[in-house]
Amino acid sequence: PEVVTHTVLDAGTYYIQVVGENKGSSYNLMWSAIPPPPDLDLTTAVVTELTGILDGRVTAGDRLELDPEVRNYGAQPGIASNVVGTLVSTDAFITVEQPTGLYSNIPAQLARSIQDTNLPRVAVSASCPGGYATDLEYRIDADNASTTVTGLIHLVVEAAEDAYEENDTLDTSYNLAADTVLSSVSGDGTQGDEDWYRITLSEAGWFGATCTFTHAYGDLSLSLYDLQTNLLAASDTGNDEEALSLIL
Repeated sequence: PEVVTHTVLDAGTYYIQVVGENKGSSYNLMWSAIPPPPDLDLTTAVVTELTGILDGRVTAGDRLELDPEVRNYGAQPGIASNVVGTLVSTDAFITVEQPTGLYSNIPAQLARSIQDTNLPRVAVSASCPGGYATDLEYRIDADNASTTVTGLIHLVVEAAEDAYEENDTLDTSYNLAADTVLSSVSGDGTQGDEDWYRITLSEAGWFGATCTFTHAYGDLSLSLYDLQTNLLAASDTGNDEEALSLIL
């Protein structure tokens, strides 16, 4: 997907514009808006324990502990989120164990993942607005001798679909400007479908929107406007997927 970024400082109402062209096409829109974590950039994990190793190299059976990572973000009622933690090592023979937890601001544990994999994942649907936090803990057991370990931590809050419109057929694809379905529009010109979605943010935060288009000969664009109809971000490059990602 394509990505555009934009930063504004104020909470408020914003509009998403989706424009699709060519009859018989279909597109789906997914968006979610949540406050951002305090550190959106990748964090390099640091070694906190080397079990008798002084030179940064581990041998078979040695345990390497990495600092837990805690990221905070907000959620609105009923919006589900997936939290994914990833650790990348320079050696393929290292076993990575990453318990990953999701907590409310009470704090109460909402979900927990313990997997022998480098991609643990937890998912939860928020029952009320407020702050939520994730923690990632890493333990590496070396299976081979004399291995140098480097880790990078990625934490991604993946917003689930919470605003959705299907336009799967010509009969259900609707032109809001003309107040009619596309099948009733006559003429040889390019038929288009322009839909608007309104979202309201209670505080400044991260916003993401994606839109997919299924017709081989069609095209779409995805735009974000504020309440004064000022264009904040747009994605329109002729591909079948458009995406916006920005801080509001």
